[in-house]
Amino acid sequence: MGFSDTSMFMKISMALGIVAFIFDLIGFASPYWLIQSGAGVTISNLLWQSCYSNDGSSECKSLQSEGLTSEIKAGQAFNVLGFLAGGVAVVLIILYIFCLTNKKPVRLLGMIAAFVAAGLILIGVIIIGTSDSAKSFVVGWAMILAIIGAILYVVTGVMVVVDVVQI
Repeated sequence: MGFSDTSMFMKISMALGIVAFIFDLIGFASPYWLIQSGAGVTISNLLWQSCYSNDGSSECKSLQSEGLTSEIKAGQAFNVLGFLAGGVAVVLIILYIFCLTNKKPVRLLGMIAAFVAAGLILIGVIIIGTSDSAKSFVVGWAMILAIIGAILYVVTGVMVVVDVVQI
């Protein structure tokens, strides 16, 4: 048993999980979650940095936890947990396909981890997007990538469910 013997649904779930992880990784690591522009100045914030751009020059600084609201800290925590759960989902699905093909609990745990990752990421996005500090900002591309990653984790989990049901 190996990759060639694995169902098409599991192969698709692996590919989607990897793509979801990449989208979430880029969104997770980028400061462009919330953007505010005006008068030649652009401010972008979160999760970990705040950047200021003015007439071509740009400066970024790390966000200090003591200066953050509890909403932003909660959003960070949910996104960290979602990122970790997504990584676990991808690893478990890959292990199931290549090493542990007959171990159905591994497949089940991969499916659960994918759904948990999606839920945690979306909760984090909602918390940050509805926080008081986000009211004067617009949604940035990094937040959109995190949302796309969460949606892809849902589809990853659904593909594993379809694989479970078909057998």
